[in-house]
Amino acid sequence: MTYEVMIAYRTASLVLTNWEDGHAAISSLYTTDRRKGHATELLTRATRLADERMLILLLEVVGDGCDNSMTDDQLQKFYEKFGFVVVSDQKEPLLMERKPPM
Repeated sequence: MTYEVMIAYRTASLVLTNWEDGHAAISSLYTTDRRKGHATELLTRATRLADERMLILLLEVVGDGCDNSMTDDQLQKFYEKFGFVVVSDQKEPLLMERKPPM
């Protein structure tokens, strides 16, 4: 059974879709206040939860194109700080994956 849960921390939120096959997807990661650590704390909590449940996390790197949003390259670097690695050859959308530590 697949289920979705919205996780929030202050001004940041994301949707975690658990496919119950050992994989989960992060989507709609968003914050209204950049450079305050809200998205960082939120992603820290989401990756900790995934590690506790031994879930492989997937996400697509897609900026929203707004003037104050991060570029795809900036987003990729941000996700790499949490252990995500690129798993697709396509540039758009760039697919990243994070496996729980062994």
